[in-house]
Amino acid sequence: ILKAISQALIEPYETMLATVDLVYVVPHGPLHDVPFMALQTSEGNWLVREENPAIALAPSATILVRYALGRAASSQTQHYCFGYNSVGAEALTYAEHEAQEIAKLVGGQAWTGALATDQFLRYAHDARMIHIASHCVYDAQQPLNSHLILGHETLSAQTIMDHPQSDTDLV
Repeated sequence: ILKAISQALIEPYETMLATVDLVYVVPHGPLHDVPFMALQTSEGNWLVREENPAIALAPSATILVRYALGRAASSQTQHYCFGYNSVGAEALTYAEHEAQEIAKLVGGQAWTGALATDQFLRYAHDARMIHIASHCVYDAQQPLNSHLILGHETLSAQTIMDHPQSDTDLV
């Protein structure tokens, strides 16, 4: 399936991909379920490679234009990473470890486990970069009800949007 999706969505634009540093992807409808970073070029190379452009996903063109394009770089300096493996049969194996390792790489702070949601709500507004490693649930009918499972609580898109925001550069 990924090969067919790659042929339809990536191959027609491969020559353009070689000329840019960043590609914005704004999926619509069922394309929200496509793992764009897992797609491949016609030569079988993954899109996520150092020589390829970075890929930025936006949930809508409105959010991309209003909150991302043309804005000044963040004045914040903190990098925060949040991770939660979850529990039970669908628990992730390395989400908390990932958050800790990314924090080390970027010189940031990691919060993992059951208190990750509380720490997110307390600190995320002061971040230049936020990395989240957890399960998420996408609600195609009500996108603002989509949520992260971060700690023993869920963190909905609506809650995140209602939370005081700073000028974070990257989530």
